[in-house]
Amino acid sequence: MTQTTDRRQPFAAAARNLALAFVLWTPLASAQVSPGDFIGACVDNSVDVIYANTPGTNTVRTITSFSTPSVLRAVVIGADNATLYAGMAQQIVGVAPGGSPKTVLNGLPFGVFVGEMQLDEDGRILVSTGANYQQRDGGVFRLDPVTRVMTTVIANIAPQGIAFDRRNGDVLVADMYVANQSAILRVKRDGTVATVATIPLRPFDLEYDPTTGDTMFGTQGTIFRLDRASNVTTFATNTFIVGTMHVYEDGRLVYGMSGRIFEYDRAGLLTATIYTGSAAWHSLTVADEHNVWGQAAPRVGTTFPLSIRFAGAPGKAYVAAASFASTPGIRVGGRTIPLAVDGLFVASRNLPTVFQGFSGVLDANGAAAASVAIPSVAALRGTRVFFAAIALDPAAPGGVAYASREYGVEIR
Repeated sequence: MTQTTDRRQPFAAAARNLALAFVLWTPLASAQVSPGDFIGACVDNSVDVIYANTPGTNTVRTITSFSTPSVLRAVVIGADNATLYAGMAQQIVGVAPGGSPKTVLNGLPFGVFVGEMQLDEDGRILVSTGANYQQRDGGVFRLDPVTRVMTTVIANIAPQGIAFDRRNGDVLVADMYVANQSAILRVKRDGTVATVATIPLRPFDLEYDPTTGDTMFGTQGTIFRLDRASNVTTFATNTFIVGTMHVYEDGRLVYGMSGRIFEYDRAGLLTATIYTGSAAWHSLTVADEHNVWGQAAPRVGTTFPLSIRFAGAPGKAYVAAASFASTPGIRVGGRTIPLAVDGLFVASRNLPTVFQGFSGVLDANGAAAASVAIPSVAALRGTRVFFAAIALDPAAPGGVAYASREYGVEIR
């Protein structure tokens, strides 16, 4: 706890347990999940189960199930874009495709159950812990799934949802301090906490919007938008209890609840009912959404490892790049690559001894390793850098088969 000319051409041209003993796992099979599938922590007919759903099929496939109810509430994909982590009761377990389940954490530092999980920028898992709002003994902590070291983000609150801000590394937390009275808190990496909104509601989930950098939060009956200037506006009304959400790169939003998954366009209009069935969706993530992610915290004078993985593009060529900003983005083949064309972008395409593995061919799992040799320059500390990658296919529009979301990280 206490450990504590057009510069776009180079890129555009290339584009063209309780205890584990009491839990029965069905190992994650990679063939069961395709890029873009929903992965959800669900309860179905009183059974805790992690389901996969291909949007538009209205069917679910079991990834992982449990022999006894374990209060399953959260699921997240790790920094390798393959390992799945599940949170239930006071336990977090992880399983790689085709691998055996492993207990990552058995016993929380505070709170009484795992409420929600998000992936932090340096490969750690952000975990919120549930608590009675009157007791205020919950909080949020970071967990390194490899070393199992935990650090506290914020404690002595009653968190109702968390979101990770990819643009600046802040953690957004909904704290219910009295019945149906909540505050949205912004917690910086240095521990500074600011209240950015107060609402006479109970949020059930928070979600980062990659198109704007805003934070969406859902309640019973309404989905709201919290913009970067701390203004709260209504996104959609007449919703049910918004148990869990996901926002796509084009601004579409989906939310899950008991027996349903709904889709809204970026204007907040209901466009589809994606799933109708018996499952109650408590947590919703999307397969293959962490295409580029850091495997550790970047520090001056060290080599910073990056994972690149496009599960749907084994054997295809890829290109990665870096920049100091994720906007306005680069339009290629109808997609927006979330990078700015600046000096760092040019350097990342032309200095292979520093930006290693930033182009090549993906392996049979659609994966590749890249790294950045960060100079020993103290002034680099506090600098935020963004990375993105694309998988190439000459038959795809603009030659781009897949494009990653933005990934931002602060140099320590």
